[in-house]
Amino acid sequence: MTVTRTQLTSSMLLAALLGAAPFAASAVDMGIELNDDRASVAVAGNITQSAKLEGEYLYVDGDNHLLQGALLFSHNSGPHQFEFGPMASRLWMDNSPDGTMLSLGGKYQVAIGNGLSVKASAFVSPSVLSFSGVDGHYQWSTALGYDLNPNLGFEVGYRQIHIQYDDHRDRDLEDGFYLGANFRF
Repeated sequence: MTVTRTQLTSSMLLAALLGAAPFAASAVDMGIELNDDRASVAVAGNITQSAKLEGEYLYVDGDNHLLQGALLFSHNSGPHQFEFGPMASRLWMDNSPDGTMLSLGGKYQVAIGNGLSVKASAFVSPSVLSFSGVDGHYQWSTALGYDLNPNLGFEVGYRQIHIQYDDHRDRDLEDGFYLGANFRF
């Protein structure tokens, strides 16, 4: 296997983002999401009051893996929370080329009362920011969350991650419902 300079640079950036999250953070959030085809673990930590680092590892049946790291800037307005920023992703797929993507996007959350919230996120990577045979990607999700207490929450949601290739058939890495739990330390 040959590692290109772009892959090495993207992997080093992603590792730095993931490695810095727990140490630079004043508060750490950890999330676990499961369904019958996949499992993911996510870690997020605040750098400042309005910036945080996030990292996620996703395993999908068939030996497919996705590692992501994001730097998100947030704005809170009453019950509304907006987050925007870049995300670096490294993809390992069976029967398709592996790839690296740099995406832009964000998240939105609105508290609707009694511990309930509605969440949505979307990130897109155009072909100019996709490497190693990947021609682009998009991912989006929506969820309904319930905070049992300030340190423990649950959610049910739907998520799609679509990968576009230069010379292969486009694929959905994920496309389905999930159950999740969130822990805050």
